[in-house]
This record gives sequence, C-alpha cells and structure tokens, in this order.
Amino acid sequence: ERGIATRHRDTQLQTALKAEVLQRRLLSIYYDARTAIEEQGVNTLFIALGQLKWREDRTSAIDRFAPLVLIPVELERGTAKERFKLKVLDQDPSENLSLVEKLKEFGITTPPFDYGDEFRLFLYFRDFADVVSKQEGWEILENKISLRFFSFSKFLMYRDLDPDNWPEE
Repeated sequence: ERGIATRHRDTQLQTALKAEVLQRRLLSIYYDARTAIEEQGVNTLFIALGQLKWREDRTSAIDRFAPLVLIPVELERGTAKERFKLKVLDQDPSENLSLVEKLKEFGITTPPFDYGDEFRLFLYFRDFADVVSKQEGWEILENKISLRFFSFSKFLMYRDLDPDNWPEE
C-alpha cells in the first residue's frame, strides 16, 4: 500500500552475498573489530548510511564515493552456530568528518548535523543534496548502506597540527 516491498519491512539487513560467503566475511569483520578495540581501545566499525558520489574535478571520469552518516556498531553472536547480529552501540551517530573537511576544498559547507530527537535522516540527505547540487556529476545516494571500518585518528592528528586550530596564546 505504501509502495514498499514486504521483504523491506522487517528488521533484517539484506545483502547480495550468499549465506556462506556472508558468514565468512562477517566472521572476519568480527575478529578485525575485536582486534581494533583490543589494540587501539576504540571502535572503528560503523554502518554507513548514504553516500556522496563525487569527482575530483569536471574532467575526471572517476567516480568517488564517501559515506554521509556513520553509526557505531558491533557484531555479536552467542555461539559459533548462531548467525551474527548487528548491535548499535550507545554512541551517537556522526557525520563523516573527513568528508566535511574535503568539501571545504570545493567551497562547500555541509549542512549541520544536529543529531537528536528532532533529527530526520531524509531531511539531512535532502539538505546535503541541495549543497552539492551545483557540482557536475555529484549526487546523494540515499539508499546505499555499508558495514565498514572507519578510523579518524589520522584526520584528528592532521586537524590538531593545523595552526589555524591553535589557541591565540
């Protein structure tokens, strides 16, 4: 009645991977995520919602993709025979800080990311589409979702080393 297929109205994430391949890949991600927490003390596993499809310049034929919203997650399961479950961590979602900085090089100011009770993802995507609409070949892919590792440690170090961010004294 709303134009949404029944298979898209549940709480199950879908993928094009076959079950056996998916479970192997999830097991690898599970161990890599645990290792990152043990060695670095920080979670680097996120569900990325939406993507910006963009190009370095007008003459480039190479499409690049950058996630828009990052939700910290973890994979869990009770026993080796159970399927993995994706659990959202008790941390707020965030915008892609690296993308925000990169777009400044193009003179683009991204829409504010005010996550809270009033936040609506589709409005954020709409506002993002508005600010990049003048860029040829750029578009917001709202329905792209990926489970990936993202680390902002180098970005934060880069930002800390920028004299423009230092206090006056």
